[in-house]
Amino acid sequence: MTFKMRLLLGAAAPLVFTLPAMAQVSIATATTAPVRTSTANSGAASDVNITTAGSITLTSPAAGTAAVTIDSNNSVTNAGTIAIPNTNDVVGVRIAPNITGNFTNNGTISLLEDYTRTDTDSDGDLDGPLAQGSNRVGLLVEPGGTMTGNIAINGGINVEGNNSYGVSVRSALNGSYNQNSSVVVVGSNTVGVDLREDISGNVEVGSIAVQGEGAVGLRVLGDVGGEFLIDGSISSTGFTSTSVSNYVDPDLLGPNDLTIAQRRDADDLLVGGSAVEVRGSLAYGLLVNGAAVGGVDPTDDVKDVVQDFNENRTTGSITSYGSAPALSIRAQDGAGGSNIVLAPVRETILDTLDDDKDSNTTEVIGTFNYAYGLMNRGAITANGYNVGFAATGLEVAGSADGTHTTTIQGGIFNGATISAQAFEANATAVRIGAGASTPQLVNAGSISAAVNTETTHDSTGILIEAGANVPTVVNNGLISAQTRGYDGDAVAFRDLSGTVTSFTNTSRIGSGYVDDDATDDIVSGAGRALAVDLSANTTGVNFTQNEAANNARIFGGILLGSGNFGAGSDALTITNAKLTGDATFGGAGAAVNLSNAQMTGALALGSADGSLSFINGTIYNGAITHSGAGPMSLTVNNSTMNNLGDGTLNLTSMSLTNSAKVGLIVDNARVTGNTPIYNVVGTADIGANTIFTPIFSQFSAQPFTLRVLNATTLNLGGPVSSMLNANSPYIYDLQLVQPNANAIDLVLDVKTASELGLNTREASAYGAV
Repeated sequence: MTFKMRLLLGAAAPLVFTLPAMAQVSIATATTAPVRTSTANSGAASDVNITTAGSITLTSPAAGTAAVTIDSNNSVTNAGTIAIPNTNDVVGVRIAPNITGNFTNNGTISLLEDYTRTDTDSDGDLDGPLAQGSNRVGLLVEPGGTMTGNIAINGGINVEGNNSYGVSVRSALNGSYNQNSSVVVVGSNTVGVDLREDISGNVEVGSIAVQGEGAVGLRVLGDVGGEFLIDGSISSTGFTSTSVSNYVDPDLLGPNDLTIAQRRDADDLLVGGSAVEVRGSLAYGLLVNGAAVGGVDPTDDVKDVVQDFNENRTTGSITSYGSAPALSIRAQDGAGGSNIVLAPVRETILDTLDDDKDSNTTEVIGTFNYAYGLMNRGAITANGYNVGFAATGLEVAGSADGTHTTTIQGGIFNGATISAQAFEANATAVRIGAGASTPQLVNAGSISAAVNTETTHDSTGILIEAGANVPTVVNNGLISAQTRGYDGDAVAFRDLSGTVTSFTNTSRIGSGYVDDDATDDIVSGAGRALAVDLSANTTGVNFTQNEAANNARIFGGILLGSGNFGAGSDALTITNAKLTGDATFGGAGAAVNLSNAQMTGALALGSADGSLSFINGTIYNGAITHSGAGPMSLTVNNSTMNNLGDGTLNLTSMSLTNSAKVGLIVDNARVTGNTPIYNVVGTADIGANTIFTPIFSQFSAQPFTLRVLNATTLNLGGPVSSMLNANSPYIYDLQLVQPNANAIDLVLDVKTASELGLNTREASAYGAV
């Protein structure tokens, strides 16, 4: 793709601070003394440049020492090495508050220790803490004021130590934070990048890896006034290994295998923190970057639509191993917190590939303003990994104490992957908790949860909890939940808030169980496989399934309206798509509209008033139940409806037209009780080309007459005798008759051996049946 134009759509150029020309001191050799900008130039203030050949290495300095201190209105660039080994209470680079200057790290900052874990109990794995030292900070902006300038991390920062930080910005930053390299921190209660106060400009975060009990990858406590972009890999764990788990499928265990306690020691299974925590407001939302998908591009050789700039994007990923959410967005508790808002995302594209060959890769070549406050185009992954560790991919909620709210303006958009996996614990890919509000949740990628369990643990793709507010859900991708084992619910989507009033699916939703040992004699427990659970709603839900992609379908049950058959009207609409599973209505109204659709599953209408419509080539197979006496209409037009229910379906009107095909379930219980299949308290209109097909669930050896239909008024477009499926079972003589003007009966006679043309031996066997 050639570059032919630059796109500026309401763009704001990135913050650039032009500072007065200053004297500069270069460090181009190995140095063992600390440096301060205020005295760097023979006692005078100066910028400091550490070249690729330069280094500052401090050996056993006093507590509180920093290798480099910016304490004047000057800037520091490090292209070499800053190191303080084996020392507690030290800082690689310290920036005093209320200075004006920039810090750029193109080299390395290392605060490491000579410590290696050993196998003290001879069990084959290493023991002891992950780190011994403490209170080490790679880059520290001290509290108490405002730093005016930019921080650019283009080189690595590596810290080992408990209660330590890779980067900690504790004053307000009147500028931008840009990190295009890795920050690695090992130790308990550590933070990779700690942004405690407000930042006026943009925040771009690359790779962060933290390991230790309570370790957090990226923590944002202040508000961000510019764009917020994650385009690197951020991971957190408290485990000593993310390649060896203590989970083994119980069905594969032998009598001599290790127990769970023997497989991993307690110090191998510490609880880490989240990979990313956001506790402040974001003026231009949060974007986890990756390839964008756009519409038709009429000018493929011109960078003018969103997908044209994918070559300038890098993919972000957020991963948590353990029970902490991978990405947690929620307000802080108490007086220190406030209501937080993520406004719609703005994305600025820089000329990283130098398309115009002017050697400037920082110029803006495109800006896009999106509708959503939270967008994922990368990967958000939570893996409990070891037994008993729950997993949550994305968490959005108000403060835990209920005092502050979290609002995602415009909605939440997933265009890539969000997943969660757990072993003998719950797994939830997306959790919208109490105090969170967003107008819509749109999935165009994959949201999935999986659990291996022998007990009652649930896998949930999307969970909206009580106290949250999400009125609209749109799925254009995949939402799935799977439980492998014997128990627990597998729920692709569940709304416990009752606020979802519109749910549209154009692609795939599925839930299910996988028996982890189909050969044993253990029977599954009481768990359920539900595709969509909207049963908490009391005001009415519109559920629409439209086919926008090939094989759009739903696997699993659907619960609509109040679980206790409360108020509200529910609607299930399926167009050009498929549903495999039951739909349960709980409101006062129920509307089922299937057009060119396929559905296999029950329709439990409760006592609701409403309508059933099967049109345009629809094929329905399932039990329809309706316990109410209120209005319920049935329309079958150029479609097939096989009602597998065993009771009488009470209707107020019926219309069978345009070669409608209707299955009639025949079993001994219905025959014995002479239970009518349809009772229409109103008008039944049956077209001339309607076909009724008896479906025998049991063999009948006795003749009978079964009432198919009672109606107040029956209008027939042709003789009822011609409406019986000619392919009925050969052993029967079947007829449709009218015992009176407003009824239809199915009359069955069993053919004799002679009528079937059987010989003597065959006739003897036939008579014994």
